[in-house]
Amino acid sequence: MRKISLLVLVSALVVSCNETAQYDGSKWGAGHGLAQSHSSLTCISFTDSAIEAYAKSNWDADNDGCVSRDEAAAVTSIPANAFAGNTSLASLDDLKQLPNLTSIGDNAFAGCTNLKNANLSSVTSIGDSAFKDCVNLTEANMPNASNVADNAFAGCTKLNAGACSDGDKKCEDNKAYVCADGSWGDGSDCGSAGCDDITKACKSAVVGDCSDGDKKCEGNKAYVCADGSWGDGSDCGSAGCDDITKSCKSAVVVDCNDGDKKCEGNKAYVCADGSWGDGSDCGSAGCDDITKSCKSAVVGDCSDGDKKCEGNKAYVCV
Repeated sequence: MRKISLLVLVSALVVSCNETAQYDGSKWGAGHGLAQSHSSLTCISFTDSAIEAYAKSNWDADNDGCVSRDEAAAVTSIPANAFAGNTSLASLDDLKQLPNLTSIGDNAFAGCTNLKNANLSSVTSIGDSAFKDCVNLTEANMPNASNVADNAFAGCTKLNAGACSDGDKKCEDNKAYVCADGSWGDGSDCGSAGCDDITKACKSAVVGDCSDGDKKCEGNKAYVCADGSWGDGSDCGSAGCDDITKSCKSAVVVDCNDGDKKCEGNKAYVCADGSWGDGSDCGSAGCDDITKSCKSAVVGDCSDGDKKCEGNKAYVCV
């Protein structure tokens, strides 16, 4: 009786050694024998149902219903559009079990509006729009990511990394950026005009590019540069533009009303267009203080054509 019991026990041990089962947290899988290491037989347990479904469909190479650690180690990238538009995905913590994951493809998680964190220390490359419009993403800690597309996190309005306040402005790489919805967006290329470090906006690409506050006279107009442009200028009228001050001259030399007359420095002046002008030199005749006009250059007062006799001489007024 003891011999039979011993044989049964030995048989049971042989069976257990040849068909070692594995446990994935919910059921025993098919045995693989002791020749394989325990770690390679352990199934990865996923907490996020969206990642679990994707993993079993794409990473379970032997189709045994679970993703082993060896199969997980073979995963190096999340391909383009892998989880795009998946609104149930909330966390990427399950992906930390992929030790060789280094790349996240274009649009891989775009539109995952319920995704809240993306903390993956092994990732080194993040593609275009990889996390675009993940509006509830608040954490993205990937310290080894050295190759990150400019728009990888576009539309991630709650993301702290690179966040800004709406209306903020900045110049960067010859582009002008304005913060909207907590993101810098793509920015505007300022071209040859460049980005103004003071206004944080693209300078005006105008002929005669200028610095704010510069002045010039051109075509009887006075111009003052504002926002990198000369603008329309001010018409200086009859006064003209002063080439020294680059501003319109005052419309008068001395206050006067058109038609006013004056004598000054042996010149007779008549006011025109609010200015005394250059005046007329009265020469030896002088300027008449009563008429404010040059006197006639004669010996005696007379009207042209008048005649007289004086001292045995005949005179004709000219």
